Amino acid sequence: MKHFNKESIQRDIKALEQTDALAEAINAEVAKMKDVDVQSIIKRALPMIMSGKFSLEKIGLPSNLIQQLEAYESLNAVARKKLRERLDADLATLGAAEVVNHG
Repeated sequence: MKHFNKESIQRDIKALEQTDALAEAINAEVAKMKDVDVQSIIKRALPMIMSGKFSLEKIGLPSNLIQQLEAYESLNAVARKKLRERLDADLATLGAAEVVNHG
């Protein structure tokens, strides 16, 4: 069984808070894009695509959006892995308790 200490729990909570902040920032950008006219984006993006010099900022997105998405996915993957491990351990503990109670 895995043992936790206060520092590791606080580190995990901080990582969850960072993930929440990234999710909020990403969702805010998505909300902004919902209000943008698609034709306007196409007009701005087409010359960039043709020149090979694409800029997220020129279509109204932050330049670090890709990095934000990558960081979010990385933190989210770690959080899901840890939750899955905890749930598996909890399930094993329950299974052992059932064996003791019925055994």
